[in-house]
Amino acid sequence: MVGQTTGPLVSAIVANWNGAVDLEVLLPSLTSQSYPFLEIIVVDNGSSDESEQVAKRHGARWHPLGANLGLAGALNAGARVANGEFLLFLNNDMRLHSEFVRELLLPLVFDDLLFATDAKQFDWKGEKVVHQCTVLSSISIHGPIFVQLDTSHSSFCVVGSAANLMVRRWMFEALGGWDTRYPIGWEDVDLCWRAWLRGWPTLYVPSAVCWHRVGASASSLEGAKRRLEGTLKGRLLFATMHLPASWALKVVAATMAGVLCDLARGKAAMTAIRLQALRWYVMLLPRVLLERHALYRSAGSSPDVHFVRLKNVALLPYDGGIKRSPESAYE
Repeated sequence: MVGQTTGPLVSAIVANWNGAVDLEVLLPSLTSQSYPFLEIIVVDNGSSDESEQVAKRHGARWHPLGANLGLAGALNAGARVANGEFLLFLNNDMRLHSEFVRELLLPLVFDDLLFATDAKQFDWKGEKVVHQCTVLSSISIHGPIFVQLDTSHSSFCVVGSAANLMVRRWMFEALGGWDTRYPIGWEDVDLCWRAWLRGWPTLYVPSAVCWHRVGASASSLEGAKRRLEGTLKGRLLFATMHLPASWALKVVAATMAGVLCDLARGKAAMTAIRLQALRWYVMLLPRVLLERHALYRSAGSSPDVHFVRLKNVALLPYDGGIKRSPESAYE
């Protein structure tokens, strides 16, 4: 791609909420990318700081939503107004290596069977890796257990991070985009899980490097509460939609047990958050069960079978798509 005069457009979609300080770091790392065919869209969840001025100063398109629609809602809104053949979803608390976009894009260009590419994340100081090749190990009463493999080669992964995921647009749209019922967390697990169900893999690309100010969005008390509530809701929704029935029931039971533990310890605020998540879940349950049945019936699979198949993803070598196909994950 070096020296090219044309190439597929990549739309970088940044979800933002009062992140002016973070945008001052992220946006320059986007505008200095070696890959030139890039549009930058900042989707704003009702900020009250200087985010708009920062975005426009760095040449980004400003797309205000006027309210906080959550991460999934903001990313979907950005996708709808984007022009790119490929969509790069980013948190605002990131900075990117100058080759980041190019490295994520290359596999998608040369292997049209791929759904998405995922990057290697370091902490802000670059002292440790905080996200890499994520594969499925087993299930606990709290949901799936994911492990991260340290690999220097591009490898299939079960889950990519919503903080730095590049997707093929037509596949993303065919999946219906991000499920906005996931408030904070688990939305990326759900998206990649559904893509694999169609035989569309996610590929981890360790040469695509970024730095993530992990936990920045949860640094305040309000942010921490939102993060906890989002995690609880996301885990309940994902378990009911995708896990084998016996394990989904255990996830629900574990959440209820957490309420009792918090009550016994006098943690009123935690109890209220857990009860709110459970009430939300009960309201959604009938619809989610219908969707689960329809989803797996249309795929000719089941949650039990799909789970076993995804456990085998870590065993699949990636050869650039020349000889292998996504269906090989299901052999």
